[in-house]
Amino acid sequence: MKTSTLLETVVALTENPELLDSDGHAILAPDYYTELGIPAEFLDGLEKTIKSNFKDHKQTIYVNGEAVKSIKGIYNLDFLYRVASSLGVEHDAMNKYGRGSQAGVICSAVKSALPRLRIELAHSF
Repeated sequence: MKTSTLLETVVALTENPELLDSDGHAILAPDYYTELGIPAEFLDGLEKTIKSNFKDHKQTIYVNGEAVKSIKGIYNLDFLYRVASSLGVEHDAMNKYGRGSQAGVICSAVKSALPRLRIELAHSF
């Protein structure tokens, strides 16, 4: 990934702390991220159609309180994993059980690394 894309991503994460929300269950439209400054290139390959499993309420997708068969979007946890891997941020989220716990670990690690990353990426130009 281009250094400029990574720098834009770090700036967006710094200026929009809601991007590092530790919600591992949310499914969001790509526009949510791009409107907060994440480059579209950074999101390549993350959007997919996610189907509900009506046999398990934890795997049923709801939109405005109504169960839906499927939805197209980006799992926030997938976005967080992309952030960490693209920026080289180490974490032990894979040792956690549950999407929320994994998201929390990744968010903490990325938040701690942001000041250093912003300086390093800015100096690479």
